[in-house]
Amino acid sequence: MDPIPLSGVQTIHPNNEVNSVPPAEYSEAMKNYIMHKRRRMIAARDARDVPRDETDNMPFLKWYDIQKKADDQYIAPRKNKTDTEINTGTIRDKDTTLVEYAMKYDFEPVAQVFDDEDEMLEELAETAEDMVRKSKLIEEYKQKAKLIYRSMVTFGTALVEDGWFERWVIEKNIGKSFKMGSLDSTWVERKIKQADGCQAKLWDLRKCYFGDIRKFFMNGPQGQPYFFTVEYESYDVTKKFFEDWDNWKSVSTTVVISPEMTAANTFSSYWTLRPITLNYCEIIRYYDPIENEFSLTINGTEMLPIMEKKIRQEGGVKTLISGFPLTAVSPSGAIPFAKFDLEPMHESAYSKSQPAKMRVWGDVENMIVKLLLRMMKQKSDPTLGNKSGKNFHREEATTPGTIINDIREGDLFPILPNFKGPEPADFSMFEMVKKELDKNSVDRSFQGTDNQPQNETATQDMNDMKAQSLKVASMFDGICYGEAQLNWLRTYNISKNWTKPIEVKVDSFNKALVNKYRTVTMSTSIDGGQKGTKKIIFTKDTHKKSSEDLHMEEIGWDDKRGMATKPESGNRIILLHPEQYAQMKFSWFYTTVPVPNGSDPLSYILFAKQINDATTFFGPDSLNVKKLKHRFAALTGNDFDTWFISQQELDQKQQMQQQQQMQNPVGSPQTVPGKPINGNPTIAGAAQGANPAASLGSIMK
Repeated sequence: MDPIPLSGVQTIHPNNEVNSVPPAEYSEAMKNYIMHKRRRMIAARDARDVPRDETDNMPFLKWYDIQKKADDQYIAPRKNKTDTEINTGTIRDKDTTLVEYAMKYDFEPVAQVFDDEDEMLEELAETAEDMVRKSKLIEEYKQKAKLIYRSMVTFGTALVEDGWFERWVIEKNIGKSFKMGSLDSTWVERKIKQADGCQAKLWDLRKCYFGDIRKFFMNGPQGQPYFFTVEYESYDVTKKFFEDWDNWKSVSTTVVISPEMTAANTFSSYWTLRPITLNYCEIIRYYDPIENEFSLTINGTEMLPIMEKKIRQEGGVKTLISGFPLTAVSPSGAIPFAKFDLEPMHESAYSKSQPAKMRVWGDVENMIVKLLLRMMKQKSDPTLGNKSGKNFHREEATTPGTIINDIREGDLFPILPNFKGPEPADFSMFEMVKKELDKNSVDRSFQGTDNQPQNETATQDMNDMKAQSLKVASMFDGICYGEAQLNWLRTYNISKNWTKPIEVKVDSFNKALVNKYRTVTMSTSIDGGQKGTKKIIFTKDTHKKSSEDLHMEEIGWDDKRGMATKPESGNRIILLHPEQYAQMKFSWFYTTVPVPNGSDPLSYILFAKQINDATTFFGPDSLNVKKLKHRFAALTGNDFDTWFISQQELDQKQQMQQQQQMQNPVGSPQTVPGKPINGNPTIAGAAQGANPAASLGSIMK
């Protein structure tokens, strides 16, 4: 794998050309510290790239390439003319089925938070869950999730960084007197911030290095001692990000390969982990959660400060080195990467991938298909012998309708006269291979590619789906655990960055400048399951508003937007003090719950069956109809108001029914026992009905 494009010509923009760069200045203690980090990186690189049992005794880069080609349905070129270029794509189809099945679910965050006295803060946990959801909505995380899950299935492990990103662009304002076509014009350039926010970034495993390849966990007591990433970018692109940094002037455009690349025993100002080409930069980000250190180097030049501290010891003075604090870029103090794993392996940071499990049988399947095609070719266009003594072109003897003169019967004959082509035993062998592939993944019936007619009931089909779901359990475990890590990192990211002022405004009443903080608005589920709207306001004036004032604001919220406020309005307003929220010491714990997002028909079938079972076992009056209505609307993919009337209208109808019952008591000519009044079904009638569909419809009304 070439980490960078192979280019030895000058590609730097003329504005960026430099003749020479001054080396960065370091003390002897700093040089020893830098060499210590480099030796760590070399050790991690060598430990990963040697043949290992977990990678089938192949170097990591070769193993990665095999998994990637299998999932990409790579078709290898033919080695000779008689070969057939073919790849059945079974592995890719299986991988796609797993990914699409996962995409039918929303992996909802569930948080628990405790203060420094171990008191549980339930409302704060719910607020944090909503902010995590909103941050993912802003960055359009759903689109990234498909790539993340695919990477986990394909390579066994997916690494996702959670960080705070800012996008700056160049704004150019041209003069008002500009005339199109004129060459006499100038403009003013300035950098402006276009956007900022939390972002999840999927990393290529080839660019990531574990400090201890034997440890599975990323963070925690059993986590990695250190971790680093390596990227390769052109000098022009790199300069756009780092040209304002103090040490950018010492970043070289060329790096001379030195012995230090394999053994960092002597210090060199310019250093790279791997050989790079001209005009490119190697960017290394190094994370050490134990020492709370972070470093960023470009072509061996340290871009962040290193602090020295001298202490007196017996016999002299010792210089201690402290690296740049990790908490400045990772508010949690942990390595800011979430790890998604498919099937963990013993004493390995990497997990088993789906193509790795199917690789052998996948090759056998492709080989059998090639043999079957070869046999069919031999049957339709056999190898011929010639006893006539004359030379014939191949097309003369095999093209239909061709007339050949001066030839006798038997002059041309098939070399294999009894060859019949593929036989039933050959196709049985092929079917056996397909079944072995099903064992290592999901069945063809689960994929929807098994077209054999089956006389199964809905219950049998549902049981088959449950059985197949057991095969994807490891994938769901990996996604849930990875999403929980990502949500945990995102909570600290939000705590640090969303609590910062977004602008300064003028307080005309107090005649002062005050900071304006962020307001976050999102849809959420309120008590009873109905959809509501929550507004989280970061403000230092939390003590000035009572609960009654907030309630009045919630009631009048819809009026401000020109909407009629319903009695059961789901509006909620939460006030958070930005500085207190950012500085308080909380202990956060996250789990993830997969929730069908309504695109899975099985979810509706299960829901309907559960309703009928609950009605049979416990009676219709014990059901929480209010929540079931909202669940029904979510599963059908429709708005709640499309299906159901408001609670106020329902109460009015019930009052009217009660008045009619009082006016027409049971036994009067106008009523018949067991028959609904005015055609409206009752819960009692639903309980007596023998039709489950009728019961369900009555309950959900």
